[in-house]
Amino acid sequence: MKALRGLLIVVGVALVGGLLYLGAFRSRPQEDFFSGVVETTLWHLAFEVSGRLESFAVDEGWLVAAGAPLAGLHEADFQTALEAARAREGVAAAQLAALEAGSRPAEIRSAQARLDRAQAEFERLNSGATSEELDQARAQSEAARESWKVRQQGFRTEDIQAARAAVEAARSALEQARADARRYQDLAREGAVSRRTREEFDNRLAQAQGHFDSALAASQKLSRGYLPEEVEAAHQEYLAREARYRELARGTRQEMVRAAQAEVAAARSQLELVQQGPRAEDIQAARRRLREARSAVEQAELNLCKTRLAAPAEALVLTRNFEVGEMVQPGQPVLTLADLKKPWVEIFVPEPEIGQVHLGDAFDVTVDSAPGEVFPGRVSRIYEKAEYTPKTIQTQTQRVNLVYRVKITVQDEKGILKPGMPADARRRPTGSEASADGR
Repeated sequence: MKALRGLLIVVGVALVGGLLYLGAFRSRPQEDFFSGVVETTLWHLAFEVSGRLESFAVDEGWLVAAGAPLAGLHEADFQTALEAARAREGVAAAQLAALEAGSRPAEIRSAQARLDRAQAEFERLNSGATSEELDQARAQSEAARESWKVRQQGFRTEDIQAARAAVEAARSALEQARADARRYQDLAREGAVSRRTREEFDNRLAQAQGHFDSALAASQKLSRGYLPEEVEAAHQEYLAREARYRELARGTRQEMVRAAQAEVAAARSQLELVQQGPRAEDIQAARRRLREARSAVEQAELNLCKTRLAAPAEALVLTRNFEVGEMVQPGQPVLTLADLKKPWVEIFVPEPEIGQVHLGDAFDVTVDSAPGEVFPGRVSRIYEKAEYTPKTIQTQTQRVNLVYRVKITVQDEKGILKPGMPADARRRPTGSEASADGR
């Protein structure tokens, strides 16, 4: 009986202790432990101009310094555009300089000569042709007619024979000159004659060769006769000369006089413009064209510079999104870089606990890939809008319907943390903050 009473007492004590422990456990604050993912600032680098990707200077996983070259486009087309823009700038500058310098004396003399010629032609046409001009026009027409007839009839037999005889004579002279030149070359090698004598016979050989070539060409032309186009050209020359003669014989037509008079007026206006020099509005237009040309050069230089990508800061190359040789359009991300100097972890705090989290609260962050490493961090932002708990984030506390996103900025001087790493964040006890981060 005493044993049963003792057993009941032990069970009662254990039950009360268990209930007290369970009550204490349930009334204890939830553990300040959260899970999240490491994030960093990402740069999606793109070219500002289109072109064919020529090269990469880095690969995925490389750590690059600020300003390091990353990738480049094919520059040939951009270099050509720059050279063309510089050429247009030079032309515009030369035109402006010419306008600002005014009319040159040579331009004034040229305009005056044009006016003199126009006045002389007008006076000639207005007064009609003289007897000397008629005789000269008739003689030119007859000469052209005879030339046309000769080409129609072809060369005479005796002319062809004479040309062939000239070829034979030139051939004999060439053979003799060739033999003399060969002989004197041998003598010069033996030292029997001077170099000057040998060169004289070499020149005779060259002259004999030229005479023979000319005689042969003339003989071949006589044997072949005139070509049809040569006959037709002579016929057209005759028709033009005959028309000119008939025109002078009939007298000057009034439309020709009026045309000559218009030419006199145009030449006089041109002379006046040249004497006055360029207008102010022409100089202003030239200056505007030069400014536009210089702007085009600057733009071409800028486009050439835009064919290269450089790292904006020390960063990790995450992805290369194109291959060498592919066409790239402006704004298309070619490389993705991550800034490892300023990582952060985003955690999700249940709505009942968000009131216990404040800006500046200290957290210790750990990652599975670096056991034993603790990265100090502080709350840098608490998002104002509540959201549903992400299914991918598994916390050790009971899941609730609403959570708040909290950003913890982490110190990582060694660059261990990489974007996408799963991370755990534990709130640091209040008393350990000063010893942990020196505050």
